[in-house]
Amino acid sequence: MKVDYYKITPGGNGTVLVTTPVPATKRKSVAKKILLKEKKMEQVGFVVSPKNTKASARLEMAGGEFCGNALRALGVLAEKETGTKKILLETSTSDTPLIVTVGAETSTVTLPLSFFSQRNNICHLPGISHTYTLDTIDKKIAKQILSDTGLINKKAAGVLSYKKLKKNTYSLSPFVWVNDIRTLYEETACASGTFALAYMLFKKEGLRKIAVHQVSGSTFQVQLKADSISLTGPKGAAIRHSIIL
Repeated sequence: MKVDYYKITPGGNGTVLVTTPVPATKRKSVAKKILLKEKKMEQVGFVVSPKNTKASARLEMAGGEFCGNALRALGVLAEKETGTKKILLETSTSDTPLIVTVGAETSTVTLPLSFFSQRNNICHLPGISHTYTLDTIDKKIAKQILSDTGLINKKAAGVLSYKKLKKNTYSLSPFVWVNDIRTLYEETACASGTFALAYMLFKKEGLRKIAVHQVSGSTFQVQLKADSISLTGPKGAAIRHSIIL
């Protein structure tokens, strides 16, 4: 079986988007084989037909998790194929179409503020939850934190090590666990983690606009409005590949 896919790196977060139809029962194994081949990629999503006729496409991640950067990557792919700059996309974690706006060098994903909730130092989004620490951590410590908080039993969860660099500017080092495919990556960039950090700082300090430096060297800009939260970062290029399985 030949599987076509695109590699896109939105802000450093290596993303594979599979465009060949793959049965849901085979997606985990296909994702693992692609990740074995593509050592610099961190996640795999599958592009399928949307349920809502207003949406251009639907993104279903290999582990069923929410992934903001994969949504931005799909926006780049959709813009490349249609020429449309403002795109509605579905995800497996929400049938509500989400807006991705693609510019010359950046792409922006906008989420409803109602997607977010926070309790006991954990921020929950549909499809992923994150906890935070000011400590410097490694993979072993991250897994222990996930276990201690019970987040390791979630579909997907992250441990976010962050630091304040200056006013409204932070750095982020994220470790992200995806339960179904049993992966724990120290990600080079994490949109959902950046969203979660921004929401936490909004709830605790009232901040509505922050810049977050990623491990990759890219910077994500996050802005909160009355009922939405948007993240903008480098969009990356879509490069087509294939694999024979």
